[in-house]
Amino acid sequence: MAQIKEILEIENHRADDCKTIYLFAEGLFYRAYEWRAWLCCRYVNEFKVTRREQKNETGSVVFIGFPIASLSKFVPEGVSIEQEEKRVILHLPAGNNYIDLEDTDVARASFSNWKNSIPMSSTTPKSTLRHELKNMTDGETPKRMSDIMFSIMAFPIEQKTPMECMFFLADLKQNIVRMM
Repeated sequence: MAQIKEILEIENHRADDCKTIYLFAEGLFYRAYEWRAWLCCRYVNEFKVTRREQKNETGSVVFIGFPIASLSKFVPEGVSIEQEEKRVILHLPAGNNYIDLEDTDVARASFSNWKNSIPMSSTTPKSTLRHELKNMTDGETPKRMSDIMFSIMAFPIEQKTPMECMFFLADLKQNIVRMM
């Protein structure tokens, strides 16, 4: 898995290559960053985009991701695929759908507007998440199963991240074990 610094160097080094998308394998997912994320959203699929502040850097980074197993589902007709060890390279074909990429300045302005329109994602430290989830049950171990069921019903799953849900589930499991 490439580090974000390496990925951004590739992005900056190949900035004039307007018709190539680099997908980096990260665990079970492919991710595209910055310019390539914009190309994916514009010409491949309307992915959910994440924008985060970079640690120890100025500015932010945007990226998209999808499961590795879904690659064939997302590759449009006419796009050639080049497989490498830790990444996949998609080469967009010449044609009417990609005509606006010929003018690099217009494409760069479009990318910049797109990136600035994406809201910054907030990330909460894991320790804070655990504390918040424990406070949902007043920090006490439930005394009966109905208390656990109430905490499940009160948990706003649609407003939580997968990580927050995972911590909540782990806490529920610990509470059930303590009750038995």
